[in-house]
Amino acid sequence: ALQVPPDLNSVANARKCTAPAVFVLAGSDTVIPPVYQQMVVNADAGEKRVVTVPDADHNDPPQGEAAEEARGAIEWLWDRAVSSGSKTRPAPAPASGRF
Repeated sequence: ALQVPPDLNSVANARKCTAPAVFVLAGSDTVIPPVYQQMVVNADAGEKRVVTVPDADHNDPPQGEAAEEARGAIEWLWDRAVSSGSKTRPAPAPASGRF
């Protein structure tokens, strides 16, 4: 029977994650079907933000409203990653929606 090696089991690994995370889900993903993407999100034990891009395939960047939502999620993550004394932020994402 086919098995996923333990260190590559995304659901099992997500259960161990407590760090804040941003998940970008591609609704038309032909590599990782959305049902599996959602299993990882549901298993993740940390605080998270989810950005869903309904018509995107695996490597498609978020566009339009989804790109804005992704930028907001990245800002949220950044706020949690830096120490409270640091005000240095990364450069904003290009307007094209590519990260």
